[in-house]
Amino acid sequence: MNNTQTFHRTIARLTFLYAEQEKRKKLVRQELTGRFFRFIQNFRSLYDTTINGLYAKYVEPFKQRHRDLFDFSLLEAIEKAHWETYHSKLLAYIWGRDKHALVAFLNSIAGINPALIAQVKNSVSYRIKTEQKTSAGKFIDLLITDDRNWVIAIENKIDAKVSTHETGELQITHYRKWVAKEFPGFNRCFILLSHKNNTKYLINEKEWKHCNYSVLFKSLLSIVHPDRITREYQSAVLSLLCDKNASVDDVSMSLYGINQFRIFEDE
Repeated sequence: MNNTQTFHRTIARLTFLYAEQEKRKKLVRQELTGRFFRFIQNFRSLYDTTINGLYAKYVEPFKQRHRDLFDFSLLEAIEKAHWETYHSKLLAYIWGRDKHALVAFLNSIAGINPALIAQVKNSVSYRIKTEQKTSAGKFIDLLITDDRNWVIAIENKIDAKVSTHETGELQITHYRKWVAKEFPGFNRCFILLSHKNNTKYLINEKEWKHCNYSVLFKSLLSIVHPDRITREYQSAVLSLLCDKNASVDDVSMSLYGINQFRIFEDE
C-alpha cells in the first residue's frame, strides 16, 4: 500500500472516529438534558407541595385571624405607605396611648437593656416627640423619654439608607452624641427601625440596635384591643411586608412571602 492509500485510509478512519465521537457526545447531551428536565419536574412538584403545606400552616390561619388587615389601608389610599414621617406619627400615637405596645416592641428587639425596659414599664408617664431637632439642625424621627430616667431615640427608615453628614459622620452617630449630651445620666436606648437591611451601618455604632418591620408588626399584633387607627396602621405595615396587590385568597405564594407569616405565628 502506497503512501497515498495509507493517507486516505487514515483520513477515512479519523472521519469515522470523529463522527462516532460526535454521536456519543450527542447521546450524552440528550441523556443529561433528559435527567435535568426530570429533576426540574420533580423539584417543581416538591416546591408546589412545600408551598401548599407552608401556606396551609402559616398563611391561612393568619388570614382567618386577621382577615381585615388585608383591606386597603388609608396610607395606601393616599399613597403614603412608604413615607417614614407618616409611620413615625402613627407609631407615636399608638405607643403614646398604649404603654404595653411600646414595651412589647422593646422586648422584641435583641440586646436592649432589660433595666431600661423595666423603667419604661414602670413609668407613670412619658412623652413622644417626632422630628426632634438637634443642635446641627437634623431631626430624630422619634424621641421617647420620661424626662427623668430613660430616653429612647429611634431612626426610622423605609426605603432610605442611613445618610452621612457633610462632615462624614453618620446621622445616627450625630444623634447618639446629641442624646448623650442632652440627657446625661439617663438610661439611653438607640433603635434603627428599618424596612430594608441597614445593619451594615451599625458595625461601628454598637449602641444602636436594629429592628426590622416584621418584628415591629409582630409587636403591634400583641395589642389586645386595637382601636381603628391602630388597626389601620397594622394594615399599612402588612402592605409593606407582603404583596397585597393580590387578592386575600392568593397572597404571598412564595417561600419568601410565606416566611413573613411564619414569624408572625404565636410563640
